Amino acid sequence: MDLSSTQWVQVQPTTVESASTATTSLSDFDDFLNLFVAQLQNQDPLEPMDQTEFLAQTAQFSMVEQLLALNESVSSLTAMAESELYSPSTVSSLLGCTVTGQWMDSDGAVQTVAGPVTGIEYSSSGEPMLVLEDQTAMPLSAVVSIDQTST
Repeated sequence: MDLSSTQWVQVQPTTVESASTATTSLSDFDDFLNLFVAQLQNQDPLEPMDQTEFLAQTAQFSMVEQLLALNESVSSLTAMAESELYSPSTVSSLLGCTVTGQWMDSDGAVQTVAGPVTGIEYSSSGEPMLVLEDQTAMPLSAVVSIDQTST
């Protein structure tokens, strides 16, 4: 086989300064993997990539993979925490507690309401609404303080 007539493509290694840069500069893990494999396939076998550069890129590959797994875990934990917050058992534990809440009404004015929780309703979006003693309905997301001593 005559290598003199073969044209080799030299792919320069990319440098990724940090794991956060790696996740933002590449659209996703598959792009990073495709780039890494293409670089290995297209390197000149007579002048292979420097071993230290290869090890650095392998470490970056591992970091990207771990960051994606961590991101997925955090997303899963966040979803679990939100579902637990709105669970009927959590919301019903507020019955009899005195709560204080603040939220903006439709006019943009800040509403502050406090009182004992006497009931629970659900909005059309599925968010729990705490019904206070004065029949005010307050979204659970507006609660800023809870006094668990019974009234």
